[in-house]
Amino acid sequence: MLHQRLNRHRLHRRGVPERLRIRLLDENDELRPDVPYTLEIDGTLFRGTTDSDGIIEHPILPNAERGRLIVGESQEEEHRLKFS
Repeated sequence: MLHQRLNRHRLHRRGVPERLRIRLLDENDELRPDVPYTLEIDGTLFRGTTDSDGIIEHPILPNAERGRLIVGESQEEEHRLKFS
């Protein structure tokens, strides 16, 4: 299994909700477009695919604490997320 790198970027925005933005890159720092994923934030599930730039973007509540990102058709890759 290839090791994957996950870049996290948090956008700050006034009001509710905030937005979580994650860009998926492979081991060669290449974008990972059109990859299916499941994102769980404090028990709420979101499903989708990365955009053409390998980006996942979702609104989240400002008080969100934890999440996990499951990536790939066979859900072979999992990342734990912690928000401050």
